[in-house]
Amino acid sequence: MERIAIIATLRPDAYERAEQILKEGAPFDLGTGTFERHAVYLSHEEVVFVFEASEVEWKLDDLVSDFTQWKLKEAFSEWQELVEGSPRLARQAFYSEA
Repeated sequence: MERIAIIATLRPDAYERAEQILKEGAPFDLGTGTFERHAVYLSHEEVVFVFEASEVEWKLDDLVSDFTQWKLKEAFSEWQELVEGSPRLARQAFYSEA
């Protein structure tokens, strides 16, 4: 199992709109089995999207490249208005489980 995170800096005063978007859920079908887990962490300064699956980077790339994922494309447009600069990719460096 691998994990990857996408981290983006929020524009000032974007927190409330980001929170509303996240309450709508994921803009792609989580039931397809592409990802084992998906979580989003939100602070007033940043948003962090975490994806977990085997070969997670390839699966994320496939998802983003899929032209049939119109809801995802719309979500990208919405998030683009809320973030500053380019999102950053963070690969798992450490993980521990009991």
